[in-house]
Amino acid sequence: TATQFEVVIGLGLAMLAGYFPVRVPRTNQSFSFGDIFVYSLLLAHGPAAGALAAGIEALVGAIRSSRRWTTRLGSPSIASVTMLITGTALHRALDLAAQAGWQRPLAVVVGTLVFGTLYLASSALLMSSAARLKRSEALQLSDFLEVFGWVGGANAVTATLAALLHLTRQHVGDVAVL
Repeated sequence: TATQFEVVIGLGLAMLAGYFPVRVPRTNQSFSFGDIFVYSLLLAHGPAAGALAAGIEALVGAIRSSRRWTTRLGSPSIASVTMLITGTALHRALDLAAQAGWQRPLAVVVGTLVFGTLYLASSALLMSSAARLKRSEALQLSDFLEVFGWVGGANAVTATLAALLHLTRQHVGDVAVL
């Protein structure tokens, strides 16, 4: 069906973006711009599609950036679970906003930005915690803040761009997004 085709294309684009991760300086963390495709799938096809895309993008990025199996398994697991939770919360919040009379475009942009930030924060916190626990060390807030700083800014941009592309597609069609 057309929906399945869109999801497969979105997953392919997320994988391609995940193939070129960007390392965060002075850390062992990396990210990719695949989040724009992850958020696009989340908005268009729901939390399950977003979670699948987040997991696949994280898996490809982890394979490219790390030789450790804990990273290769942990990153996609954390990305999938946190996207499923935050994506479900986003869709529920959008439903509540619609019932409260919010204009849909504003709710989509603000909601995607807020819940995208929660997704990144929870993923970063879980990844930092896993690394510290593996070394039997206490969690330090500085681990989280170092990664979240400028990666958070990049995430805000990709979340907002995905929301705007989603709204454009709804009003103008697929040609505008291409």
